[in-house]
Amino acid sequence: MAMTPTVNQPEPEPLFHCGECGKSFTHLPSLRRHIRSHEGESNDPNSTTTPPPPTAASPSPLFSVG
Repeated sequence: MAMTPTVNQPEPEPLFHCGECGKSFTHLPSLRRHIRSHEGESNDPNSTTTPPPPTAASPSPLFSVG
């Protein structure tokens, strides 16, 4: 039984680049899936990393002027 040598084809050159972080992909669906990972980083209202909304400081005078 004769074995034929396998020819290694070169990796395809990345054609799709993430504008957010610069990572490159050879297939568009891979880039789209990757971009979705960026969407939840800072815009997710349920994220635990978002700071609480600022609260208004109520003035409390130390001395009553009368």
